[in-house]
Amino acid sequence: MRSQIKMVITDLDGTLLNSHGKISKKNLETLKKLGEIGVIRVFATGRSMYSCRRAVDINCPHDYIAFSTGAGVFCKNTDKILYAKHIAQKDVLIAIEILKNESINFCVSQKIPENHRFFYHQSFIEDDFAKRLKIYESFCQPLEPKNIGDSVQLIAIFAQGQEHKFETIKQKILEQTQNINIIKATSPQNGKNIWLEIYPKNISKKYAVEYIAKLHNINKNNILGIGNDYNDIDFLDFCGHSFVTNNAPKDLRKKYNNTDSNDDDGFSQALKQYFNFFEN
Repeated sequence: MRSQIKMVITDLDGTLLNSHGKISKKNLETLKKLGEIGVIRVFATGRSMYSCRRAVDINCPHDYIAFSTGAGVFCKNTDKILYAKHIAQKDVLIAIEILKNESINFCVSQKIPENHRFFYHQSFIEDDFAKRLKIYESFCQPLEPKNIGDSVQLIAIFAQGQEHKFETIKQKILEQTQNINIIKATSPQNGKNIWLEIYPKNISKKYAVEYIAKLHNINKNNILGIGNDYNDIDFLDFCGHSFVTNNAPKDLRKKYNNTDSNDDDGFSQALKQYFNFFEN
């Protein structure tokens, strides 16, 4: 059959990338074939551009990257960042004070394109937070008041057993500032810890997907999206055709169409019913 899909959006970690953080040969071939028939390919990820480039080679077939959960959009064709949004310093300081008072470990990213660099506050030793500091040890430093300016993102990493604080902290922050967006996510590092991610208001993966769709005059009914976590919900709800991989949380698997896991080429599997190039 001839597909009406004109754009394909995929999350990276836990979706397009396998458990080793790689794109399989089959998924690479699928991305290439999508490009050959003129389908726009978008990676929608919580990763910074620096982190994306560690996972996805510049030569990997794609057209756009909606990075930092939509706070920035990169166009491969022009090799330019099309937009970059940030949280104002006053709102950053509000969130910092609340997270400190609640004894939550957190990171404060710098502005795009340097948002792989961040300041951190550690209330106690915890494995998931320690792993993040280890990964970015060359790019992070302890938080000091003089360092705080505008930021693209704050990430609060809840220790296991602290998850019950999520909604309370979210409400406390939102009561004091209306200029931010708060998203729930599962740790891409261990798939267990809950992260509270703070972004500029109206910024999300959906915002970025909608922006790119408008650039190409593509209706949402002609967009297919694939994800695996809570921070994919908004763009999955926007897309006319939505899937989650079988490694997604159970409640998401009940809500959306299912495809195979990220280790079993779920990305390619989700596209089979829409594109005839799989028959060759």
